Amino acid sequence: MKINSHRVMAVIVRHMFSWKRSLERIWDMFWWPTFNLFTWGLVTVYLQFAGTGSMFADIFLGGILMWMFVNQSQEEMGLVFLQEVWDRNLLNLMSSPLSILEFTIASIMIGIMKITVSVLWLLFLAYWLFHFTIIQYGIMLVPYAISLLLSGWALGFVINGLILRYGFRVQVFAWSLSLLVQPFSAVFFPLSILPPWMQVVARVIPTSYIFEGMRKVMQQGTIDYQGLWTAFFLNGIYLALGIWFFARSYYQSRSSGMLVKFG
Repeated sequence: MKINSHRVMAVIVRHMFSWKRSLERIWDMFWWPTFNLFTWGLVTVYLQFAGTGSMFADIFLGGILMWMFVNQSQEEMGLVFLQEVWDRNLLNLMSSPLSILEFTIASIMIGIMKITVSVLWLLFLAYWLFHFTIIQYGIMLVPYAISLLLSGWALGFVINGLILRYGFRVQVFAWSLSLLVQPFSAVFFPLSILPPWMQVVARVIPTSYIFEGMRKVMQQGTIDYQGLWTAFFLNGIYLALGIWFFARSYYQSRSSGMLVKFG
């Protein structure tokens, strides 16, 4: 399928122009990440004074910053789609020459731009407020961040597919689905402290390998290549399944007339 870059850019520009008059998008981009960083950052400061050591604080703040890659990429994938639904524009888009692949590419690019802004803002705040910089760990964390983006996009495709199948009543998943995955991801604690049944579930979730690897990078300065490649492998499977589910839901909604209800 040939991709038309002009149609992709048209979708991106449309959403970028809407940002400046959309308080909820600005709120989502700056306020909630800032609130989480400030709240949990103060917790780490307290624990550091209580004698847990600076490494614990670094791991906790690192977990907050890295989890944002999952949360923001998943949310943005869903919100770009929902914005078209709320504006009653989805049917117009799908009736135009714009393909579902081009819309998906535009959604991913919009998400990357938003995540970049949010990450730069949080890096500044983390250094200014808590003298923490994740940059000190160099490029070793870059592949982990990329893998987290893939995890978020896989969840985003599932959310969009569910909305196409079941309508507005499942749109709450656009904000909450990643929270269901977080306890099994071992973001702030070792995987070994989870109950046995949760560890079994965590072994098939790529984010658990990513955050275990992140702590190894921060504590030992080495990359767990086996865990990293396992995360990429699982992400590849879930991303492919998410895309398949979204595409299948889209074509089913067209044939069943469900798509007209979003118009």
